[in-house]
Amino acid sequence: MDGNIAASGYEDLDRMEHGNPNIEMLYLKSAKSKPKSLTAVFKEVFGEALEPLGFRKIKGRQPYFVRVVPGGEIIHVITYRSEQCFEFGFKAFDILGGVATVYRQSIDLTWTPSDNLNWLIGNAECYAYSNPTNFDNEFRISLFNFQYKSYDAESMAEAIEYSLETTKKFMLPVFDKATTLDACVDYFYKFKLPRSFYYDKETFGNDNPNNYCEEGLLLTKVCNADSFFKITEKYLKRDHAVDTYNMIIGIGRYSQETLEERRKLIKDTAPQRMKCCEELFNNYEWINKANEELERRKTANTETLRSYGLDL
Repeated sequence: MDGNIAASGYEDLDRMEHGNPNIEMLYLKSAKSKPKSLTAVFKEVFGEALEPLGFRKIKGRQPYFVRVVPGGEIIHVITYRSEQCFEFGFKAFDILGGVATVYRQSIDLTWTPSDNLNWLIGNAECYAYSNPTNFDNEFRISLFNFQYKSYDAESMAEAIEYSLETTKKFMLPVFDKATTLDACVDYFYKFKLPRSFYYDKETFGNDNPNNYCEEGLLLTKVCNADSFFKITEKYLKRDHAVDTYNMIIGIGRYSQETLEERRKLIKDTAPQRMKCCEELFNNYEWINKANEELERRKTANTETLRSYGLDL
């Protein structure tokens, strides 16, 4: 039995709760009832909703539901993690999700959701980035976590149900679009996720474990110089529009003057970026090495995903 879910008595349960932020025990009124953890309730409620959509709870301790997109190159992940709550008598959690391809350095779902935050996003990001110049900031903030009364089964159940409805409305539609490698590239750019090339045909960044979720090498598989330049320019312009909107609603990082300077810099340096794209994609030796590295990663990551009980 999982020691994070079962304990011999209420004193043990109390020590467990305070020693592990991902465990929240419910003390039900019936003496015959067993306490349920937030993890257990999450698995039950989300499992019932996600399994018909192709998701599967992976083998292991971590609360990941994973959907393998037909073709076996792309996965969609939904999970949760506990969050700090500063309101007395309440607990909080957040729903996280992500898209990954087998072409990144590694996929490790033995790590906790908190350890995988570099590539996981929440409903707040899904809402705001899907409406980058027309979102309600107060509503966005409300999506950062879901609160419930401590030791209250009904309150927890309501919070989980609400988080599920929110996920269906904002997160799942984003993932439903990321079913091709081209669409994944668009997703990585839209949500500003790691996508560095690591222009080194010897290691491709593999010598640094912090690069584990970099998806940039995938671009050599789906782009040429022209398409790479176009997607780069598209999102530079989009980022400028987002920064401008954020400035208008009072949450921006840049002043109007700085934004104008950045817009001019983007325009003036476009020829230089085009030249770099051409040099990169015309380096056939590097491209060939990159393709070999992509195939190596695909083989390794496919075996990892199979070890979690997924069909690829």
